[in-house]
Parts: sequence; C-alpha cells; structure tokens
Amino acid sequence: MYRLPRDGGTTDGPGFRAGLGLRSPQTLEAQLLWLGALGRETGLTVPDPVPALDGSLAGRVSLGDGQGKANGHSYALMGWVPGELMGDAPADLSSVGSFVARLHGHAERYRAPDPSALPRWDWHWPFGEAAHLWSRGEEFYAAEEMAVFEEAAQQAWADLEKLGYDAGAFGMIHRDLNFRNLVLSGGAVGAIDFDLCGLGHYMLDLTATLAAMGPLRAGGTLDQARESLLEGYERERDLPVDHRGYFATFIAMRRVAAVNRDLSLLASGAAGDQARGHRVLRNTVTWLRRNYLR
Repeated sequence: MYRLPRDGGTTDGPGFRAGLGLRSPQTLEAQLLWLGALGRETGLTVPDPVPALDGSLAGRVSLGDGQGKANGHSYALMGWVPGELMGDAPADLSSVGSFVARLHGHAERYRAPDPSALPRWDWHWPFGEAAHLWSRGEEFYAAEEMAVFEEAAQQAWADLEKLGYDAGAFGMIHRDLNFRNLVLSGGAVGAIDFDLCGLGHYMLDLTATLAAMGPLRAGGTLDQARESLLEGYERERDLPVDHRGYFATFIAMRRVAAVNRDLSLLASGAAGDQARGHRVLRNTVTWLRRNYLR
C-alpha cells in the first residue's frame, strides 16, 4: 500500500515546489505512470503499480480525524519488490551505479503526460522565494552568514544553468537513492520508496547515493567505493563534463534544503532533536565557505 497524507501536504515545508502539491492525486498519478513505464520498459526491479478494477492507478479514501472532520487521502497498491535492504553500501558498488544509470537512461527518453503535476527538484527547492531561509534565516544567522547563503544561491544558479535542463541532464529521478531504498536480490539491484520521485537533475540522484556512503562497513576506502559507483554508471551512460564539481553543487543544495527544514521545525515549535537541528543550521555555513564557494 502506498499511503499519502491529505492533499496538498508536503515533506519539506513551504519552500518545497511540487506543482499541484507533492501529495495531490494528480501528482501521485503522474509518479505512478512513470514508475510503471520504468519497470515495464527496462526490466529494472522497482515497485509495479497495480491498477484498480476501473484501470486507475490511484484511489481516494476519506478518513475521520476523530473530531468530526473527514480528511482526504490518496493511495495506490504496489507490487512487492523482492530482496534484502542494503542498509550499508555493498562491497561491489558498480552494480548500483549501473542501476542508477539505466534508470536515468529511461528518464532521458520518457515524456511525462503532465510535467506540471510532478515535484520539481530544481534550484527553487532550496533557494526559492518561499524557502524558510529567506523568511526565518535572520532569526538565527548574522548578516554575514546570510550573505554566505546568498552567494551560494547565486553560484548554484550559475552551475545549474551550465549543466543545463535538456533531457540528457534533467528528467525523472528517484530523488532519495540512499542504501535504505536500495535492495539486492540474487545479485540484482532494485529500488523502493519512490514517493519523492519527480523532475530533477540526474546528478542529484547520484549525489544522494554518494552522500550515503560514509562510513562504509563493506571494506575498502571511501574513494574506491565512489570510483566503483561511477565506473558502473559510466558503463551505461556518460557522466557530465566536470561532474565532480557538480557533486559539490548538489551537496550544497541538499544541505540548504535541510536548513529550510530545520528552520521550519524551529519556527513551528515541533518536537524533535533540537540539538541536531541547531548543529545542521550552524555547520552548513561553515561547509559552504570551506567546500563550495569559490
């Protein structure tokens, strides 16, 4: 069962751009259409959407909230994905790289019937006008720290413009390809948890996998593991020129998105790991200065 919150809900706060809303029925339908095509046309091991008797991929249900109000939810039935969750990076990451490249190869050919219904993981996701960074950041950061974010936003914009938005660089992505969402069955790699899938740069998918690698427990060094992943990817499709520089761009975007999330939580007073939230907020400025800004 593919369960979603009521329509219009998001996972990353007001700064998250998702067309009609990450959790809308239109978005779910668009995601499932791609997911079905992905498995059918590539043979990759991914969840297979199961149509209802009327042929629809997504349904609707209303549930009471205990206070007399009905909340609408979208849902879908998915086929089972066999295998064991990787959890940690496997010893041979080249097969993971090959899987990701084949997914992107299909995305390069795929044309979504309604692209506007899909989440769009572009520059606006961390840096857009609705990001909590711009409305709440000054409550936490000094002026010179806010200037670091402004410079990072400008640099990321320029980097993404250079990378481009054509089908060879930008299309359907999983968006969360960490090792908790990858499975291994009989030596074959598969993926689950496509609820964040949408339009984005393919390099963002690879960055998520690279970011999940440390610390490695499967033996070998981190550099060797990364090289194995990229070698497997390049067996299937080419990486962009200067791809290593783009990894820094997408790491920066992911870190700033985490800042938006934690600023949102702090502003709402939501319970959580306050110490971790403050650590993310503080460390991101240092990371941007040391590792991203030129």
